[in-house]
Amino acid sequence: MFKFSLNNSLNLKFNKISLFNAVLFSVSPFLAIPSILIGVINKSKFSLQLLVLLFGIVSYIFVPNLSDDRARYFELYESFQNSSYVELFAYLMIQGQDFILQSMFYIASQYAISAQYVFAIVTIISMRLIFSIYYKITQTEVYTTKEYRFYAIILLCLAIPYIDLFSGTRFMFANSFVLMAFYIGLIEKKKIAFLLLVIASFIHFSTLVFIPIFSVLFFFPNSDKKYIVLFLISLFFIIIPVSFILSLFNLFGFSGGLAVKQDAYLEGDDFIQNAINESYIAKITFLLEMFFITTSYVFLVFFSKSKGVFKNMVLFSASVINIFYSVPTIFFRYVLFLKLLFVFFLIHEIYLHKQKAWGFLFASILIGIFFFQIISGLPNIIETFFNKDVILLVRIILKNNMSPNDFIQ
Repeated sequence: MFKFSLNNSLNLKFNKISLFNAVLFSVSPFLAIPSILIGVINKSKFSLQLLVLLFGIVSYIFVPNLSDDRARYFELYESFQNSSYVELFAYLMIQGQDFILQSMFYIASQYAISAQYVFAIVTIISMRLIFSIYYKITQTEVYTTKEYRFYAIILLCLAIPYIDLFSGTRFMFANSFVLMAFYIGLIEKKKIAFLLLVIASFIHFSTLVFIPIFSVLFFFPNSDKKYIVLFLISLFFIIIPVSFILSLFNLFGFSGGLAVKQDAYLEGDDFIQNAINESYIAKITFLLEMFFITTSYVFLVFFSKSKGVFKNMVLFSASVINIFYSVPTIFFRYVLFLKLLFVFFLIHEIYLHKQKAWGFLFASILIGIFFFQIISGLPNIIETFFNKDVILLVRIILKNNMSPNDFIQ
């Protein structure tokens, strides 16, 4: 009787939190952020769903730079408005095997649905998958308290690469499918994970590399010592030149769209390296990212108390990603995946082995990275949020559709 009454009391409390968050969110999503986070810490799945919707709203109103990938998708949307299915097919054949996001923009253009809704839907799907992994971890771990759930949600929110999420779009979209595939396929042993990996590769071709990684882990999940050895060997790629990486890719004999992308990434100017050479903020961010990666490697090898497939996921993924170290644009793109995967593992480690000190250390590094993300994206933040149209949800919905004329020059 007491247990039944206690459960009813807890459910009533959570329902009140959910109702309050729903009402506040419907008035002003951004004013609801503190209450939503409190709900998430209290295991409210509804609050987590509101947090996902909040990311979608930010994506809907986000004002990009004219040079961002997001601006290219607006241009693609406009070019699709008067295109036939045959022209779409020809475009996709030239681009390569990844077609899902482009097709979404094509369908939206044919039905006069604003491109902003496509960005919102993509972000909602991405964050829904990422926060679902968080929810699974925080629900299944035995030693969970409000304190540890607070650490977990803060770590995850700090680890999200906001510039790539809102400005780049496509890789983070694919990345979320890969993360979910790894978790449900390797931790929960669900075979649908293979389908998620195929979907990811059809969103962004670069995620093809995760299919063999997943396959090895799926068939050999608990070879702990072998994964440590492979990881240590992979560190030698830090001193291997890009010409060696190019020769490895040439062995595969890529053709068509994939050959074009190979040339662009391996033989053209490196976007990340150019940014580091030209910007002090990019240099500092690069150093902080490398500090995070190095510290995570030290933690995995010497201080992690866990064993088994979760740790091996991070180690083997890092081993393959290290191969691309000499090509910063490729390496740091894969680091977006690796960082989130490591944070999920760290949350698991904090819960299971009470590794709070390491949680504080990694949170401190992530705060530094987040701070410089804000500085580099300050013009976009000001243009997006510093106006009266984003205070109320109704004003956001009724605002005129964005066009390339609104982008930051």
